[in-house]
Amino acid sequence: MTSIGPRAVFDCVVLLQSASSRKGPAFACFQLVQTGRLSIVVSDETIAEITDVLHRPELQRKFKTLTPEVADAFVSELKNRAEMMAEVPREFV
Repeated sequence: MTSIGPRAVFDCVVLLQSASSRKGPAFACFQLVQTGRLSIVVSDETIAEITDVLHRPELQRKFKTLTPEVADAFVSELKNRAEMMAEVPREFV
């Protein structure tokens, strides 16, 4: 996806909050992505991390609405909406 407006990077916690609840600022931010008002930039590492986190049994027990199907749909939506960054600068290891 090509950026046409403001761009943002969400960390895994913001993505988890967006996927697990339709309330709060994290979901409101993701809605901006869904409506095209904000472009989200992710890397393959981000996709791998959020996929892992959303499928953790302990988090799915904690967040009852975070079913495997919801997790899969969220990751799919993220991939479809995101601008992929192939090379991420490494400031810290």
